[in-house]
Amino acid sequence: MLQTSQTPKKVVNNITPTKIRQMPQILQEIIIDPTNPIETLRRCEGYYYCPKNKIGERTGPLVECPDTYKTPDGKEKHYVSDIYHNLAKAEQYPYVYTDYANKIVEKLALGKNNIIDMPTVALGMPMDGINFAHSLALAIKPQCKNIFCEKKITRMATVENSEEFIFVLNYHEIYINDKIVIVKNVYDDFHVIDKVVELVERLSAQIVAIVCILNISSQKNYEKKLGGKIPIISLIHKPIKKYRQDDPHVIYDIAKGILVLNPKNNWFKFEETMKSMGGSIKKYVSKNF
Repeated sequence: MLQTSQTPKKVVNNITPTKIRQMPQILQEIIIDPTNPIETLRRCEGYYYCPKNKIGERTGPLVECPDTYKTPDGKEKHYVSDIYHNLAKAEQYPYVYTDYANKIVEKLALGKNNIIDMPTVALGMPMDGINFAHSLALAIKPQCKNIFCEKKITRMATVENSEEFIFVLNYHEIYINDKIVIVKNVYDDFHVIDKVVELVERLSAQIVAIVCILNISSQKNYEKKLGGKIPIISLIHKPIKKYRQDDPHVIYDIAKGILVLNPKNNWFKFEETMKSMGGSIKKYVSKNF
């Protein structure tokens, strides 16, 4: 009988997510790379970076980023990038999120981020932080609660502007003595975090950290509007390069139409590129993470 703990690395790297889905549950653990969360995400088919040829020309599509900027005429446009982390692909495998959560708890317990007391509440952000908050609460301790907030739209989106919204708690409560970690899969959009911090502090609870699997921003701490810092704790902290759509580095490719909008809903457009790259992605992940 095949024992997962004895599976050679050569065999592990040759197993695809398609094959894994056809295997008994006991063998699915081999999708996890114990030292590289990004490699684990790649094995879940959730990591994309745009390939380039020998002279630096892109041979795959650019990716639309969630965050936006204002153009001179007042319109909002999305930044674009060569890299995208689709954590929804890893979210399908609960044992992957359990592994991620256990590694985060190790960081909390070692006190590397000046957190003296372990959190009592894991607050998941909709929608990408809800499942990971559940995994994190289980990994912290039995007394840690798992809750989530919801987005309430206050103004609908228009052609020129994005929607406006706030966060609310419709199903759970926060109390004054709660020590809260705000949980998000990927940390990159400060404006969204602002709204959750405002919600928690309005209820007089203490935010001890912002926890994420990936921090792709340049910051290690969140700067509160009224002063003070909140540590950002992540498995991987690696900022990614983002471009305005009028940037000379991307404007030609965008004009050619090689930009994928709303990448999570159009992930199939990256699959052919990722498949054709094969070992190239493995080498890139190994070198850069």
